[in-house]
Formats: sequence, C-alpha cells, structure tokens
Amino acid sequence: MPNAKTAEAPVAERNTPTRGQTAGSAITLALRARCAGFWIVSKDESRTEQDLIPAIAKAGYRPRIWDIANGAVDIDGSPVRGNPDYNAAEGPDEILKMIEDKSKANISNSDTDRNVWILRDLGPWLEGVAGAVTLRKIRNMLRPDGLSGTARNVAQAIIIVSSGDSPPPALSNGELDVINWPLPDRDEINEILENQISVLPNSDSNPLQTRVKEALGKRGVRDSAVDAAVGLSSLEVQTTFARSLIEGGSIDVAAISAEKKRLINREPALTYYEPRPGGFDSVGGLDLFKEEMQRTRITFTPEARAYGLKLAKGVMLLGVSGCGKTLSCQALGSEWGWPVMRLDINALKGKYVGESESRLRSIFSLIDAIGQVIVYIDEVEKALQGATSGASDGGVSSDALGAILTWMQDRSGQAFVMMTANDPSALPPEFLRKGRFDDIWFIDLPTKSERASISAATLRSNGRDAKKLGIDLHAVADATAGFTGAEVAAAIEHDAMFSAFADGAREVTTEDIVSAANKIIPLSRTSSEKIEQLRSNWSSRARLATRPDASTPQAQKNVRTLDF
Repeated sequence: MPNAKTAEAPVAERNTPTRGQTAGSAITLALRARCAGFWIVSKDESRTEQDLIPAIAKAGYRPRIWDIANGAVDIDGSPVRGNPDYNAAEGPDEILKMIEDKSKANISNSDTDRNVWILRDLGPWLEGVAGAVTLRKIRNMLRPDGLSGTARNVAQAIIIVSSGDSPPPALSNGELDVINWPLPDRDEINEILENQISVLPNSDSNPLQTRVKEALGKRGVRDSAVDAAVGLSSLEVQTTFARSLIEGGSIDVAAISAEKKRLINREPALTYYEPRPGGFDSVGGLDLFKEEMQRTRITFTPEARAYGLKLAKGVMLLGVSGCGKTLSCQALGSEWGWPVMRLDINALKGKYVGESESRLRSIFSLIDAIGQVIVYIDEVEKALQGATSGASDGGVSSDALGAILTWMQDRSGQAFVMMTANDPSALPPEFLRKGRFDDIWFIDLPTKSERASISAATLRSNGRDAKKLGIDLHAVADATAGFTGAEVAAAIEHDAMFSAFADGAREVTTEDIVSAANKIIPLSRTSSEKIEQLRSNWSSRARLATRPDASTPQAQKNVRTLDF
C-alpha cells in the first residue's frame, strides 16, 4: 500500500524541491538576469516570503521587506536606515524614492548595496487618480534605463506581493513578471501534519500522539486527510489540523472540507454546492454514465498514483435541457465524497482584451491548488458564444476560449471537470476533441424504464416510497412519454403532490401523477425540431448515457427512442 510507511515513521527528507522552492529558483534566475520587477499573487504571504528570502540571497541580493505598518525592515526586523526624510507612515512613495536613490548611489566598486524589496499590500496604493503618481514612479523604475540599467554593485529590484489582485493594466505590458505563487503540495501538507503530531502529548496518562499515529496508519486515512487539505494555505492547514487533533484526537476530514468550502465561496465566480443526498440513487436512469463514473474514481486512489495511472480529467455532457446533466454533476460529488463547485465563466469576463484570460488563469490556478474537487461549468456554449458567433465583444470571449482550451489540455491538478452543453453545434471543434475530456456523453430524453426510475427517485427524494404507496410506475412512465427528467419530477413534486395536499393532505396516488402529466405540454413537443436535430447529430457521435430499453426496435442499434 503506497504511503503506508508515512503513517508509522517521521516523514523522510524529500529529494525534490517544493512548489515554492521551484518558484523561488525561477526568481533567482530572473534576478541574476537583472529583472527588476515582480508581481506575486499569493494567498500564503508568510510561506511565500519564506521561499523568497533564500531565493533572493542566492542571487546575491539582500532581502528587505516593506509594509505601511512597519516600514522598511531587514529580515531580522531591524529598521532599514535610508534617506533622512524617509517616513514609512506616509505611504509607498517614500520607500520607492529611497529604492531609486540607492540604485543611483555612487559608492566604491569594492562595496555593494544590492537589495530586493518585498513590498506588501501595494495594490490599493495604485488605484484611481490618487495612485497615478505611485504607478508612474513604478513604471519609471522598471524601464530599461531604470533599476535594471544601474551599476551592478547597487542593483535594486522590487517584488510586490498581493493577496489576490492582478497588477493594474498599466503594469501588465511586460514591466513586471507576474507569478501565481503555488500553495503547499501533498508532501508539504504531509510534513505539516507530521509537525503537528510531533508536538502532541504522549505520556502514559495521555498517549495522544500514539493514538493519532495509529489512526492515521489505517488504510487510506492519511491520504484522505492530506487530499482534503490540498488547496489551503499553510496557515489554514496548520490551524485545521491542530484544531482537529486537539478536539478529536484524529483528523476530521469534514472540518477540513468546511474550510475548503469557505475558500471556494470567497471567490465571486465560484459557488459551492452542498452534496446531493443519496448520490446517484437520487438520479433516475443514466446507468451507463453512472457505471463509468464509479470506475473513473479509481484513478484518484493512492494505488493508481503508485501504479502511474493518469488522472481522469473530466467529461462533457451534451443533450436536451432538463434531462439530468446538472443533477448528475451534483450527485457525483456526493458519490465520490468530493466538494462540487460551479464556475461561472461570465463572472470572470472583463471589458479589456486579455483581462478575461488573466482572471481565468488565476481561477484555474486556484482550482488546481484545491485538489480533489468537481468543477461544474453549465451551458458552456453560452459563455463562449462571442468566440464562435463573431459577436463584437472585442475579443473577450476568444480570450476565455483560449484560456480554457489551454487549461483543459495541460492541467495537472486533481480536479474533475464536468461541462454541460445544450447546443454543442455552437462549440468549436477543437473544444470537443479527445484530450480535452476523457469522454463526451450524450443524454437524451429518458426512455420508459428511465422515466419509471426517475419517478421512483423523485418520490424517494421527497420522503416517499413508490412501492409502499402503491404507485404504478409503468402507468406513470406511459403518461410521461416524451418528458424530460425535469418535467417528470415537476409533474410529481409540484403538480401531483399539490393536488394531494389540497385534497385533505392525503398521500399522492398514481391517478394524481397521471392527471398532472396530462396537463403538461413537454419540451419534446414545443421544441421538437430542435430536439430531433440534436438527437440525429449527436446520438451516434458521443457515448450514450443509458442502455436503450430492450423492448424498443432501436435497441439493437444502440439508439434511444422517444417512446411517443
């Protein structure tokens, strides 16, 4: 069993650098090439600086830190002595002037005063009219005749560390190297866990450390704890691990997942979905899709990782609106025990060319860092409409399309992406090719057996058992011929149950459901031409999500029927 030794012995010294150390090495090389400006987006400021300081020193510079509260300090906290009129409380303009003065200082060639200044929270000082002067000073410093063109022995550089904001457009044209600093990887999280365990009491009267090690030594427990913490900052990992160990004597995966929910919800374009009770049992039909998703789950296991198996990337769900695409996404999260989050691409679009792409790259970095999560993107063709229909949006949709295609092809995170489309003809061909997704599934109108299954699942979701109520599911399936899954559910939980409640709050009957169904004009009639075109174009180009009813003539051809 991979990683079994980790639970029984201290973590061995790793032979490969951490993600942060790798990013730090890139900083070292850039500084040696006399790059003078960096913008680092980091949700883990303390850990980022811990990685930056040795990287700066390795490049032959002295690391120094500035913020509005403490002013300019060395890494030991002692104040930096600069110009006589330097006053940290007045804002960043003074520290920028001091940096510029140092770069122009005339000192002996045998002396050096090479510094890299880590500037915290500078973003708000660059906004609006008030920030125009500060912004202009930074741009002047980053010109070829600015910091990068000074004498070697007085070389200066600036690193702006931001908690999540991208640089303003005026600094997005090559003046700064923009870096999204990585969050802790699995090995780092494992090390944090070991450090938390090492400080636990382990006396005869309170052998807490021994009990925790025994609990984590059980099959899959440690991996589950580490996987749940992927995507949190080092401080968040330490806090959740410490709280869980002290309160429960082990790692509470649910508590860690709650922290991850908070992380997801603070991003405007992301929405956290609570697990759907019942998982796939709450979704009627789609048996082939369900079976494949159960098999897909094994690619994320420690055994598969040790075997070298490639992680599953995701699926595209095509088909008629209301036939269970969205429901399947929510149910899969419950089935796998993973959080589900909806990504709204439109919420990330900016009005400038390049702005949407930058925002998407940032959110994709966060998704990759979160680790095991199901990312649900609904009706993706609408979000990318401007990229394929020639809409005059200034290239904004084309930016989004390019960013999504690149991420879907090259990403290495553990997120499983589920996209849905009601009109696949609006998607570019390169979007649907193999490699972006593991499979493309077509979800058609439900067959008769599926409608019976959907009816039973709908009643079950409302606390009722079709068999105990004596509901004739075959009669319901006949009455709902041509219905989408959503229409079958609505006939039961809205119309039929309403009628039963209005009639003395009695239990719902087969007659209630059939009567409700007879009053509904389904989508298959109001949009029959569009649905037929969709079925004829895609039922043979994508994997079918369910087995055809054996009683239908088309069953041997593997084509589903409308049953009406």
